[in-house]
Amino acid sequence: MQPHKRIKSVGAFATVSLLKEMRAWRALVHNEWPLLLLLALGILALVEYTRPMPPKEVTMAVGQAGSAHMLIANYYAQFFADRGVELKIIQSEGTGQNLKAMTEQPDVKAGLIVGGAVKKGQYPTLMSLGSIEYEPLWLFYRGPVYDKDDVFQYFSTKRIAIGTGGTATQRILREILALRGLTMAAQENFMVWPHQKAAEALINGEIDAMAVVDGFNSPMIQRLLSTPDIHLYDFKLAPAYIKKLPYLDSVVIPRGSLDLAEVRPPEDVHMVASSLTVIVDKDLHPALQLLFLMAADHYGDSRDQFFARPDEFPSYKDQSLPLSPIAKTYFEEGPPKGLRFAPFWMASFVDRVWLLIIGLLAVGYPLYRLMPNYRHMQSRVELAGAYEELHAIEQSARVARTIAEIDEALAAVRDLEKDMDRIAVPEENMRDYYGYWTGINHVLRLINEKRTTLLACERAPDSA
Repeated sequence: MQPHKRIKSVGAFATVSLLKEMRAWRALVHNEWPLLLLLALGILALVEYTRPMPPKEVTMAVGQAGSAHMLIANYYAQFFADRGVELKIIQSEGTGQNLKAMTEQPDVKAGLIVGGAVKKGQYPTLMSLGSIEYEPLWLFYRGPVYDKDDVFQYFSTKRIAIGTGGTATQRILREILALRGLTMAAQENFMVWPHQKAAEALINGEIDAMAVVDGFNSPMIQRLLSTPDIHLYDFKLAPAYIKKLPYLDSVVIPRGSLDLAEVRPPEDVHMVASSLTVIVDKDLHPALQLLFLMAADHYGDSRDQFFARPDEFPSYKDQSLPLSPIAKTYFEEGPPKGLRFAPFWMASFVDRVWLLIIGLLAVGYPLYRLMPNYRHMQSRVELAGAYEELHAIEQSARVARTIAEIDEALAAVRDLEKDMDRIAVPEENMRDYYGYWTGINHVLRLINEKRTTLLACERAPDSA
């Protein structure tokens, strides 16, 4: 017999250790597969919950061309592009179409709506990321300045464009008319035109007035404000309207704030306003929700909010839709701290994946620490079982009364010997391993002695 070659090389030792680890892993999978399957399902569930990697594109429904909505959407698109995400923009007639697109088109995951369009619980799949600016109801008109309260009586015989169906303009006008006991259908002078078409017609003198809900920075609003002979109606009853329609706010264009040199407007102009809100599908990836919130913050900081106080937006003004948990955290804590040191994709990944990392460490590290112990524990379990079986064989051999019974015990011992040759025994358990072989030899001696005795007993009658 060749003597065993002692391991002296570090590489050989590492190879032998790796083989032992692999045998231990195979044994672990073979023996503990139900537990490992449960663990794997738990990890998959954790990965699905954290959703660490965001999509590279998202689609947003906005509003009409030339409006503040498009201005904001284009700003957001550039903000997203700078961070490696494509924001696809869908133009629409307004809030109503945006809500319809988000509920009927699976690819539309975000949109802009004007406050008051949604009742609580009406859209369970949508969430709010907060309001981003005020959007007043502007009433531009030609002719002499009108400063009386009964605006609807004055404009009842004039050609006035009120936007298309589903717009915030029509909705707010309808509700204000209802406060005066009037209906929109009864106003034959109302023209259902898109805002851009109405603005051109008003500037060209083709109509007498137009109503539009839009932001102050809208190119269309700025053009109308700077066009000579076009006036802006002062809603002196704005506080009363707001009292009846709580989703509205009162905003004011202060005297001279448009042009100090010409003192334009010559007097304060009071208007009712709603808020423009970013809404998202509740399944939109948290990192993309965060990107919308950051874009809103940057948009508000990049230009003057004419009607808003400093840092008033973004905020949770329109509460008809539930606030996204991501937005709630953002409003309370600000953007992730990692954005100061890392690009968006990395910071958002770490911000989302930390729970997954902690979960994997909580499971993986103990499992890693268990492996050497598992080899030790597994061999001890197998040795303990073999000891019990050997003890049972010993007891059966002691009470054996025939050669057949003792040969059965001997065969059982030989089977145990074969099983022991297949056991992977770590160094820590070598003493128990060789102690077991001592036990086998002890049982073999007992069997052989018992067999000799039984053979002698069988021959004794023949000799007699």
